[in-house]
Amino acid sequence: MMKKAVAVAVLLLLVAVIYPNRPVLAQDESAPEGIAVKVKGTSIDLLATFANDAKEDADAAYVNMNALKVSDIDVDALESLKGQVLFVLPTAAATPMLTGKTTGKECEITGQYFKAANVILIEELICEGLEDDEFIEMTPGQGSGMPVL
Repeated sequence: MMKKAVAVAVLLLLVAVIYPNRPVLAQDESAPEGIAVKVKGTSIDLLATFANDAKEDADAAYVNMNALKVSDIDVDALESLKGQVLFVLPTAAATPMLTGKTTGKECEITGQYFKAANVILIEELICEGLEDDEFIEMTPGQGSGMPVL
């Protein structure tokens, strides 16, 4: 009886030591590689385009999320993406698309395309009329007009 308890304890200890490392290795080995692409298209509001009725119930953080309706792509093997909607991965470079600042604008994205998920990792985003800096230029000595407390 004691031998069985020790054997079970040793087996459980081995599982506890070996198992947590196993999923990490599997994730690293199966990470897909992206295809370097440059795509052009129109930035569309996802909810307004596909589920406008759900817009009032949408989470405020995601209500204005955009995707790209592809009009041109520089990789011949991916020509079938023309006319399709390409989703973006949530990175800092994608912030203007994730916050709705690009809605209706013609955009050019350079990045890594992941075919299995139909998403792009944006490395560079250029959109017509998209301002890089939304701050007001102030010269030294010019106050904000706000009272000092």
